[in-house]
Amino acid sequence: VMQKDNKSFLYLAITKEDFPRPILIRGKELDEKSPKEFKAIFGPYTSSKSLRAALDLLRKVFPWSDCVPGQKRPCFYVHLKQCPGVCINAVPKKEYQKIIRDLIKVFEGKKDTLIKKYKREMKKASDEERYEDAASLRNKVFFLEHIQDVAVMKSDDKDVDKIKLGEVSVNLFGRIEGY
Repeated sequence: VMQKDNKSFLYLAITKEDFPRPILIRGKELDEKSPKEFKAIFGPYTSSKSLRAALDLLRKVFPWSDCVPGQKRPCFYVHLKQCPGVCINAVPKKEYQKIIRDLIKVFEGKKDTLIKKYKREMKKASDEERYEDAASLRNKVFFLEHIQDVAVMKSDDKDVDKIKLGEVSVNLFGRIEGY
């Protein structure tokens, strides 16, 4: 009874476009659409805040685009290096497809295969003296090796947000990450 809020569970769907986008979609909307419209569907997820926070964390390593290609100016995420530049046609279709494929592998739980792939590519880039590419791949490997499971929790209960230690009240920030 407490979980009833007339909302269905949330799913993460990867669109089937030239430049696929991860979108969040409710179960009711998903039932109305054909599964053939999507490259992959993950879920159900109970907390939209947790899913959004996890996607924000992953976007720093696997930048994807929410934009429509062919715009005159780059989107805000291009400047943050969280979008490869689909909006201004700065990334080839094949390269962007690789980013989305790697993102899908993370959600499928195939983290180990990605780590092996990135280590091979890092070694190759280092041998070819492309050190910036090697450093980027090293950072991806570090991220994937150290992230075990991310659980971002936000509580509506004010008593849970704070722990009272004698006279001192400690805020837990409502965020728990497991590494």
